[in-house]
Amino acid sequence: MVNEGILKAIEDPGTPIASLEVTLLSDIEPNFADIVSEKLSALELERETQILDHLINITEDRFDVNFDEIFLRELNSQRQEIREISIHGLWEYDERSLIEPLLEMLTKDDSDAVKIAAAIGLRRFSVLAEQGKLLDRDSTNIYETLQSLLDDDPSDVQQETPADIKRRIIEALSPYNTPEVRDIILDNYNSLDERLRASAIFSMGENGDSEWIPYILDEMDNPNPEIRFEAAGAAGRIGDESLIPDLARMGNDVSFEVVSQVVTALNLIGGSTSIKVLTRFLQHENTNIRSVAQDALESMEKEQLSIEEISSGNIYEPFSTPAEELDEIFSNFDEGLEDIDE
Repeated sequence: MVNEGILKAIEDPGTPIASLEVTLLSDIEPNFADIVSEKLSALELERETQILDHLINITEDRFDVNFDEIFLRELNSQRQEIREISIHGLWEYDERSLIEPLLEMLTKDDSDAVKIAAAIGLRRFSVLAEQGKLLDRDSTNIYETLQSLLDDDPSDVQQETPADIKRRIIEALSPYNTPEVRDIILDNYNSLDERLRASAIFSMGENGDSEWIPYILDEMDNPNPEIRFEAAGAAGRIGDESLIPDLARMGNDVSFEVVSQVVTALNLIGGSTSIKVLTRFLQHENTNIRSVAQDALESMEKEQLSIEEISSGNIYEPFSTPAEELDEIFSNFDEGLEDIDE
């Protein structure tokens, strides 16, 4: 059923984006989605972008809305910005019908930003393929297309894949656990381009093979914060509990982003030892770090991990330690690991 009210509100530039009743666009019928997409394409680019961004923000906060029918149609927009946003809007869409459009955009789109978004979008299908949840022909199509895009001819500089696209292709290919993929990851790890090295470390975590652990450990002390960030993330995705002490030692990294990634990694690894380490982050001098640690612990509690396993007691009273002692605690964070039961 077509709702004329929401269509008029979309077209009216005087209607604030925040006041749009966008739930009326959730789970809509294909014919209504066609009309909505037509109305959106007639708008000024700024308003169309704002509306689609608004839909994405809502889907990130709510589980009861679905705008896939709109984003699927917007993939065919004449505007490269809209094609890019629409790929992001389909971040949870895992129907095989999306594979071919993403491959088409990755290989033929005129916009590098769209190609990057397409490669990122394909990574989740690579994960599904490696888990045996895709048809063999889809898995093979993704694998062969991604691999072919990395086969640059060194003598043809004009055809060389730009590094910002290449790194996302490597990441999209990384879930496939084959010798060829491992060679690609290692080759790019040895690159002089820090962007490719960062993606190689990310890919080690996506690949999930324990052979990458020594490389990840080495990069935890890299001077480049982006590399340290990727090393922490890779450690979490590999999920080996032996990495917990090394993640804990990153607790006094100078970069908030790195420490936040460490918290995420500990959450991914899980278990009583991760919980014990995360409780120490509740005494971090940085309020934001304390907040992300609290969120991680609450997330783990929801997944039925017993709060009684936490050695320091009640996690909801984290700030009993006097402020003057916090610097000393975190300057010797690694020594605190001796308190963790083996």
